[in-house]
Amino acid sequence: MPVDPAIVDSLARDVVSLYATAEERLIKRVAIHLDSGLDAPDWATRKLAQLTAYRKEAEAVVAALEKESAAQVSTALHSAY
Repeated sequence: MPVDPAIVDSLARDVVSLYATAEERLIKRVAIHLDSGLDAPDWATRKLAQLTAYRKEAEAVVAALEKESAAQVSTALHSAY
Protein backbone atom coordinates (compact mmCIF):
# COMPACT_ATOMS: atom_id res chain seq x y z
CA MET A 1 0.00 0.00 0.00
CA PRO A 2 1.56 3.33 -1.05
CA VAL A 3 2.09 6.02 1.53
CA ASP A 4 0.44 9.39 1.06
CA PRO A 5 3.21 11.87 0.04
CA ALA A 6 1.73 14.47 2.39
CA ILE A 7 2.42 12.18 5.36
CA VAL A 8 6.00 11.60 4.23
CA ASP A 9 6.54 15.33 3.73
CA SER A 10 5.26 16.03 7.22
CA LEU A 11 7.53 13.39 8.75
CA ALA A 12 10.52 14.72 6.83
CA ARG A 13 9.73 18.28 7.89
CA ASP A 14 9.81 17.22 11.55
CA VAL A 15 13.26 15.68 11.19
CA VAL A 16 14.58 18.62 9.14
CA SER A 17 13.25 21.02 11.77
CA LEU A 18 15.13 19.17 14.48
CA TYR A 19 18.42 19.50 12.58
CA ALA A 20 17.73 23.15 11.69
CA THR A 21 17.19 23.95 15.35
CA ALA A 22 20.49 22.32 16.29
CA GLU A 23 22.24 24.20 13.50
CA GLU A 24 20.78 27.47 14.73
CA ARG A 25 21.96 26.74 18.28
CA LEU A 26 25.49 26.10 17.03
CA ILE A 27 25.55 29.25 14.91
CA LYS A 28 24.33 31.36 17.83
CA ARG A 29 27.00 29.90 20.11
CA VAL A 30 29.71 30.62 17.52
CA ALA A 31 28.47 34.20 17.13
CA ILE A 32 28.44 34.75 20.89
CA HIS A 33 31.94 33.33 21.27
CA LEU A 34 33.38 35.34 18.40
CA ASP A 35 31.68 38.59 19.38
CA SER A 36 32.88 38.79 22.96
CA GLY A 37 35.94 41.02 23.30
CA LEU A 38 36.07 41.71 19.57
CA ASP A 39 38.00 44.96 20.05
CA ALA A 40 40.58 43.48 22.42
CA PRO A 41 44.14 43.42 21.06
CA ASP A 42 44.56 39.80 22.14
CA TRP A 43 41.20 38.72 20.65
CA ALA A 44 42.63 35.93 18.48
CA THR A 45 44.69 34.49 21.34
CA ARG A 46 41.68 34.53 23.66
CA LYS A 47 39.46 32.92 21.05
CA LEU A 48 42.00 30.15 20.56
CA ALA A 49 42.09 29.58 24.32
CA GLN A 50 38.28 29.36 24.39
CA LEU A 51 38.14 26.82 21.60
CA THR A 52 38.03 23.83 23.95
CA ALA A 53 35.07 25.29 25.84
CA TYR A 54 33.23 25.96 22.60
CA ARG A 55 33.97 22.46 21.32
CA LYS A 56 32.41 21.00 24.48
CA GLU A 57 29.29 23.15 23.98
CA ALA A 58 29.05 22.07 20.35
CA GLU A 59 29.48 18.41 21.30
CA ALA A 60 26.65 18.78 23.83
CA VAL A 61 24.36 20.20 21.13
CA VAL A 62 25.28 17.36 18.77
CA ALA A 63 24.78 14.73 21.50
CA ALA A 64 21.32 16.14 22.24
CA LEU A 65 20.55 16.13 18.52
CA GLU A 66 21.62 12.51 18.18
CA LYS A 67 19.41 11.51 21.09
CA GLU A 68 16.39 13.47 19.84
CA SER A 69 16.82 12.55 16.20
CA ALA A 70 17.17 8.82 16.83
CA ALA A 71 13.72 8.66 18.36
CA GLN A 72 12.19 11.04 15.82
CA VAL A 73 13.69 9.27 12.80
CA SER A 74 12.55 5.91 14.16
CA THR A 75 9.04 7.25 14.65
CA ALA A 76 9.05 8.76 11.16
CA LEU A 77 10.17 5.49 9.58
CA HIS A 78 7.57 3.46 11.45
CA SER A 79 4.84 5.93 10.51
CA ALA A 80 5.90 5.95 6.88
CA TYR A 81 6.00 2.16 6.77
